[in-house]
Amino acid sequence: MRITLALVGLLAATACSPSPATPPANDAAATSTGPTETAAAANGDAAPNIAAPKRQAGLWTFSHVATNGDELWTDKLCVGEKSEGGYSAFRQIGNGGDCTARNFTRTPDGYRYVTVCGVPGMKPVTTNGTLTGDVRTGYTLDEVLDLSVGGDNQKIVARHTGACPADLTDGQMKDGKMGMVYSVLMR
Repeated sequence: MRITLALVGLLAATACSPSPATPPANDAAATSTGPTETAAAANGDAAPNIAAPKRQAGLWTFSHVATNGDELWTDKLCVGEKSEGGYSAFRQIGNGGDCTARNFTRTPDGYRYVTVCGVPGMKPVTTNGTLTGDVRTGYTLDEVLDLSVGGDNQKIVARHTGACPADLTDGQMKDGKMGMVYSVLMR
């Protein structure tokens, strides 16, 4: 997904303030940013303004869905304690470049977010999106990236599918487009 998002456009957050709305059921978000996310922010990559709820450990699929509903490709990520510490559901949004902002606001159905991310020498990409569902077991990202004048829509459906297979360990992702396996912890 990291490579995919870098190709689609790098995401990050602009100024949004947390909302007093009640989070969805099973939302176990911490009230502060974890030590790994804080350390990443000190290195020039902005941490989310609120901590992400934790995903259930195991294999997660991230299906990239076309506007007409067709599945384009599916990435697979083995989630565990290490990967949740540095590559949470919120940090995964906009990964692939350095982010100057990752702002999330709670909504009745999940979260609204604005991210601003980029790579040196390129214009940063601003993404406005919503995350709906239960982050622990499955959620959907609906996003608009400012890559073109009219904006570019992106939809990703994330699902916990069971235990990690023997060929993927905590923090390893298998790219659904090219079949490459890489570590999301190497950032």
